[in-house]
Amino acid sequence: MQKYFKMQAVKSSLALLLVAGSMQFISKAALAEPVEEIPVLLSMGNEFVEVGATVTIPIKVTPNGEIASYNMQIDFDPKIFSISAINPRYGSSEMDTCVNTIEGCFQASFDNTAGWIRTAWIDMTTGTSNPHTIKEEQVLFDLVIQAKSEANASYFQIVDPTNRESLTVTDGNFTDQVPHQREVKFVGGSITAYMKSTDVPPPSGVPVYVDGKLQEKSATAVTTTVNNQVVMTITVDNKKVTELIEGNALKKVMLPIHSTTANVVIGELNGKLVKAMEGKEASIEIQTNLATYTLPASQIRIDNISDAIGKDIALEDIKISLKIAETSSDQTGNVESAARSGHFELIGKPVDFVIEASYGDKKVIVHQFNHYVLRSLVLPQGVDPAKMTTGVVANEDGSLTHVPTTIRKENETYYADIKSLTNSTYSVIWNSKTFQDVATHWSKTDVNDLASRLIIQGTTENQFSPDRSITRAEFTAIMLRALGLRSPKDTQDITFSDIGGADWYMQDVKTAVSYGLISGYEDGTFKPNGQITRAEAMVIIDRAMSITQLEKVKTDAAAIDLLSSFTDVTTIPSWARQAIASAVKQGIAQGAENKLAPSDNITRAQTATMIRRMLIKAGLINA
Repeated sequence: MQKYFKMQAVKSSLALLLVAGSMQFISKAALAEPVEEIPVLLSMGNEFVEVGATVTIPIKVTPNGEIASYNMQIDFDPKIFSISAINPRYGSSEMDTCVNTIEGCFQASFDNTAGWIRTAWIDMTTGTSNPHTIKEEQVLFDLVIQAKSEANASYFQIVDPTNRESLTVTDGNFTDQVPHQREVKFVGGSITAYMKSTDVPPPSGVPVYVDGKLQEKSATAVTTTVNNQVVMTITVDNKKVTELIEGNALKKVMLPIHSTTANVVIGELNGKLVKAMEGKEASIEIQTNLATYTLPASQIRIDNISDAIGKDIALEDIKISLKIAETSSDQTGNVESAARSGHFELIGKPVDFVIEASYGDKKVIVHQFNHYVLRSLVLPQGVDPAKMTTGVVANEDGSLTHVPTTIRKENETYYADIKSLTNSTYSVIWNSKTFQDVATHWSKTDVNDLASRLIIQGTTENQFSPDRSITRAEFTAIMLRALGLRSPKDTQDITFSDIGGADWYMQDVKTAVSYGLISGYEDGTFKPNGQITRAEAMVIIDRAMSITQLEKVKTDAAAIDLLSSFTDVTTIPSWARQAIASAVKQGIAQGAENKLAPSDNITRAQTATMIRRMLIKAGLINA
């Protein structure tokens, strides 16, 4: 048996922990019964390694609470792999001095004959007034693994997680001087070894979950190198998953791919499976270390793809590829340059999202969707959550513009949930914008938040002019930026007689028309420079509510009933009645002094407030 770090001759790693733990002072606070907890998550990624070469695999923990000690035994197939080293990433292996270190004591050993790895760690300050437990996501140690012979996916795993000598994690709480054990979930890694003469490693099995249930042997993965990027392609067993979908009321197919080396992850399925999922209103979700992409099958619009590729081509022969990729270095440079020009800070690396349908040399790129599609970017560890303002999309002209984004925290990791009607390159920025003339204005929070999100702009660098009226073109542009709409969804031309190609708002008007947000006047004009009334603004907001899928008032009777408490209800024009009622129902319009003032021109402050309320109500931004 090979020893590492001269591990002391104790019966097991657990014994080491209990001996060390018994030396600690147990405070009264530590005797409290622990509350119900979320399990500790131990994870190890999926990797590929050439026979004869080595690969370094990190073992990572997400505490979901505190960790005061751990021991674990990870088993592997010694005929395929051998361990070269176990390198601590947290904790000192120097037993003479580790007692005095903040990171505590770490020991490890491995046996390449029996095929096991054993590690143990303890915080030597647990039970004192100033413990140094693990509270955040942390890489515990690296395994340096050598491939001895060729094999498909071989798993490193904890064989019996209920055995205290195989796996124990404690949290610093004690009952009768016995440390409280945490529940642990171990996500084992698969490592594929391949011969140097093989251009492409043989496919390895990857997990597929259908409605949360693991489906064995339902997908394979192959890793290649393309243009200096490691590309992992996951191919779903279309026949097997289609049968599952068609025979059950299933809603989600999930592919969790947590490779630490892949720059690009591609999920592949065929048109027949997509069609089956569409019929069940199901979605596909791909999880990677970069991002998670959740796509309702209906948004792929497989019938349109079939028309474009050829109706004579069977759906099962059309390949649908969903790609999540690190943005190329050139494009990343462009995004960074745009951030500098806009005087805001980029948080994390940009990520590309692409959907491609193909048959032979025929390809169709799915770029636009009918409804918002969710992509969740993993944000870097250690970033101040107060400095996560919004997601942005990189446009073809090099600019960065707002996309609806909420920030959430899950298992000590922050995610930016971005909802967009298109595919492109996305990132997250920090941008803190304030205006001097709203410092004491009632609209301060709404104005500064939307300005920081790149939705509204000032009349000067430091002035917003909150009480000034706003034009129809300006209101339209703000609404488009709020919804993350940058370009028309079709090639439909606009026919307004008072708008020309040189007008700054030409593209905005075309985009708004294509999404049904504006329609103009009966005389064929749009009156872009005319002031917009509160009634007209709420009609546009009502149309935007269709895009954001907020519930609207659908009958005149319901609208009249809802608006009856306002003293100026009789001044509301019939063409705006349901729209205004919808805005009131959702809390977007509240009125002042029991009046809605539909004929008054809407101000810049009122515009910011109503649009922000709409975004919050639709769950598109944080409150």
